[in-house]
Amino acid sequence: MSADDKSRNEGRRRLIKSAAAAPVVFTLPSGAALAAASSSCEANSLELFNTERPLAVTASSDKWVRARLQAWKFKAVKVGSNGSENVDGFKYNEVYYKVSDGRAEEVALKPGSKPAVYPRQYYYVLINYPGRTLILDASATDVTPMAGASCWNSLMPGDNLSGDNTIIIP
Repeated sequence: MSADDKSRNEGRRRLIKSAAAAPVVFTLPSGAALAAASSSCEANSLELFNTERPLAVTASSDKWVRARLQAWKFKAVKVGSNGSENVDGFKYNEVYYKVSDGRAEEVALKPGSKPAVYPRQYYYVLINYPGRTLILDASATDVTPMAGASCWNSLMPGDNLSGDNTIIIP
């Protein structure tokens, strides 16, 4: 190693040692500021819901916190007749729902029919806070939806909802 290389290495070592010895100040947000942000989260979400009402059920995710439910194709009993109709929808708690114009409606399966899963296709259903219930009809008035994963996580600690704003409800 040449004398120039040695002096450069020594200079680097001195720089690193002096940087490590310098006092460092970290600023952390106060607990009060975080609490204030969390408490306004629900109100901000409700205000947004009143000005920009989302579809209750959609085939694509958006900025609202939604349950991601597997898409199904099945035969449902046609109301008011002996017939049946092919329906796209989802299953939740062993109940089948058909989806139409952003709304979901419970349906009875045609006896003997075999529902089929649409692979890698989902419906995203709006979540009501704090009851964690599904909103099947966006015209419902007693809704408090959460507008984003960080909002949901601040009000539901320990859930660690992913940033894509979907949550799987068992």
